[in-house]
Amino acid sequence: MLYRISKAALASSAFCALALAACSPNALPTGYTYHQQQPYKSPAPGKSSRFTEAQRETMNPQQADQFRLAVYQLAENLTRRAGMPPKPVYVVRPEKMTAFYALMDNDVRESLRHLGYTLADTPDGAYPIAYAAQPVLDADGKVPARAAGDTSPNVIITLYVYDSLGENGRLLTEESGSYYIQGAETLIKGNLRASSGLGAEPVENKLGNSNER
Repeated sequence: MLYRISKAALASSAFCALALAACSPNALPTGYTYHQQQPYKSPAPGKSSRFTEAQRETMNPQQADQFRLAVYQLAENLTRRAGMPPKPVYVVRPEKMTAFYALMDNDVRESLRHLGYTLADTPDGAYPIAYAAQPVLDADGKVPARAAGDTSPNVIITLYVYDSLGENGRLLTEESGSYYIQGAETLIKGNLRASSGLGAEPVENKLGNSNER
């Protein structure tokens, strides 16, 4: 089954965030309308135990660790700012997958589980969480050449949290971060606009079920 985030949802996302905050005195202005009973405590990141065959063939141990730590840190930043959601989350992904997304897909769900999120098998009654990635570009909008040993950030990863999928889905909050992941420019290059999920053109992309393997 395919899902679409409506243009109206993204156009009104800023208004929705303000409206949601106004509805509850306990709501965080850029997070969930949810009051945490206990403070969030960060556990140590766990090592990813599941990799697809494609991951095993294309990812060296250093790159696998970079994927895991980048996604974990982003999910942790989201949780620190917005709090733990009051209901399960449903991880969605772009219908058209880049190699980059295929490599990081497991780490998104495993990081959320490790942080204490409950992952739903269907979007019903859950907060949809989608992800996107794009390369860090220079002033001319191009992927810059990198010197050997350059480990400055080369990719921007974003997590998006919606209240539901479909035409009436509203963006509740999002979290972005810049990271260095070995080979990220090559994995994303040439496929960004067609496959960026909720990145460059979020309202035009269909989303599919990523919890089923």
